[in-house]
Amino acid sequence: MALELLKSTRTAGVETTKIDVYHIAVNGDVAFTARADHMRCADGSIIESLPLVVGITLKNGKIVPQADFYDPSGLLAIFSLPSAQNAR
Repeated sequence: MALELLKSTRTAGVETTKIDVYHIAVNGDVAFTARADHMRCADGSIIESLPLVVGITLKNGKIVPQADFYDPSGLLAIFSLPSAQNAR
């Protein structure tokens, strides 16, 4: 689903994304961020603001699978993607 979302951003008119990071917590090789991603049109108007929490683990200096926690309902509507329930 994430790949479909990335491919759809241009179609939906997203030109840039501004990220506001509110909190960062690190313990060893694990980091969590609380942030908001603001997707904008070419004229600077906001299409969608997405508050999310991201967990990242590093192994040997590389990011291993990360976890994003957010409510996708606004994005699904904007990018015309099927909901998780419809995809099953």
